[in-house]
Amino acid sequence: MSNRREASALFMRKQCGIDHTRTLIGQRVYICCPIPVCLTDEKCVRLDKCPHLRDILNSENVTPAKKEIMRRQCGIDASQRFLEHRMYICCPKMGTFLPKDEKCGQGTEEAGLSELPWLAMLFYQNTTTWDPILDFNCEGSLINNRYVLTAAHCVVPGKEISMDLVLRKVRLGEQSNPDWVGLNAGKKRFAFGPSDFEVEDVIVHQNYTKSYVNDIALLRLEIPVRYTNQIAPICVPRAHTALKKSALRIAAWKMTNNGKPSQILLQSTIRENKQRCSKKFKYFDRPSQICAGVHGETDTCLGDSGGPLMGNITLSIYVVGISSYAAQPCGQKGVPGVYTKTGVYYKWIVKSLKP
Repeated sequence: MSNRREASALFMRKQCGIDHTRTLIGQRVYICCPIPVCLTDEKCVRLDKCPHLRDILNSENVTPAKKEIMRRQCGIDASQRFLEHRMYICCPKMGTFLPKDEKCGQGTEEAGLSELPWLAMLFYQNTTTWDPILDFNCEGSLINNRYVLTAAHCVVPGKEISMDLVLRKVRLGEQSNPDWVGLNAGKKRFAFGPSDFEVEDVIVHQNYTKSYVNDIALLRLEIPVRYTNQIAPICVPRAHTALKKSALRIAAWKMTNNGKPSQILLQSTIRENKQRCSKKFKYFDRPSQICAGVHGETDTCLGDSGGPLMGNITLSIYVVGISSYAAQPCGQKGVPGVYTKTGVYYKWIVKSLKP
């Protein structure tokens, strides 16, 4: 009951007038209602018809997540008594849905802002120092409005992630590093509208091993993401596709071959090469891993662990692999990197999704 009173209090603060004319239900209250701004993947529905957002509003405390959901209000029926019936909300699809092929993986051709709107940055807090400044250590890929796909080793302490680091948030919509302003042909490059999300749940593949087999995980965000030009999902392949002749792409903020962070988002093209990984890496697993490199001297480096290996299937871009591991130092000439085959885990991904 207290949760409803709390939500009603938030709601009534939008009051901007009263009609004192008596009706069968008493005085009519007028509300300053925001202009309906539901996005293409949302529908303006009554709150009780959108349980995944209603449950957030019914949480015990007034949280940033609850305030954000209140900003998604798109209408009001003041004649109704209960909040669930009065409030209309921009309701997205539930988190169990992966977008259709024509609704995902739609990037641009130029290396500019919003080219890869599914890229996610993972930020961690040091629990030894409790430094409020979070560390960026891994990447991920937005696959629907509630889930980010990444590598298991990015969320299981002991490999790249030390025991004293805890995942705190995911940043979406940031396509140049927030710590720098890069230059491109003499022009400053900024990322517009990055958004940070708390992580509600972490799902690691049940058979993940420290030798990087089954190196895949899902991050469930606290609230559904709203798609924009800077934030949109990548497609997930339903099965593994032959990649031998395909040009594959990687992108990262820390991908230079001298081990230093880049100032802006970098991209490179690489190709599959199974034989090199079988010779180079003892635990390379052909059924579940992709071996890809080396175009010039480019390969993955620290910072892009968990990030997508991208390939074009039909007219959309798919996350065909997840950056898992490579030789150190990274970017060595002739030494490829290893990626988890996303398509092999399609059924696991779908089964792990919740509303």
